[in-house]
Amino acid sequence: MPGIGLTSAATILAEKGDYGDFQNADKLAMYFGIVPSVYQSAGKLRTGKITKRGSKHMRRILVQAAKAISKTKKSSDLKRFFLRVFTRSGKKNVAAIALARKVLCIIYHLLMKREDYQEPEVKKNKPKIPSCVSPLSMMDIDEMIKTISQAGYLVKKGLKEGCG
Repeated sequence: MPGIGLTSAATILAEKGDYGDFQNADKLAMYFGIVPSVYQSAGKLRTGKITKRGSKHMRRILVQAAKAISKTKKSSDLKRFFLRVFTRSGKKNVAAIALARKVLCIIYHLLMKREDYQEPEVKKNKPKIPSCVSPLSMMDIDEMIKTISQAGYLVKKGLKEGCG
């Protein structure tokens, strides 16, 4: 997983202990105090700072891993998540905590399924066109004129002198 080295992985496994004790990843995040506190008043829910229950070493390692992920040069889903939260909240610490919680949940699922972390591949649906054929050569003149007219341009048929 990006951002997590050997020391971080060993610390996380040592602090967490038996991961089977937790019913789901949310309970694990709650145990380590990486979830926001929620206050309810007059029917409105307000979220506050993280609860900070559990091991402070685990929180520190997860936040350091989150900050390392945010500084990687390679674009990944985790880095894009950090940037999305950062642009929405405007605070790097809030984004780092959110990413730390996400990393903890991913680690939980990886350990439960006994899998390795693999970055999801982005699939781009591009039509396969042979390199010798340009997209314009696939259309005839009437189709080109129709397409340009639908885009809102005025098209006059015929060539001006000197245009060749």
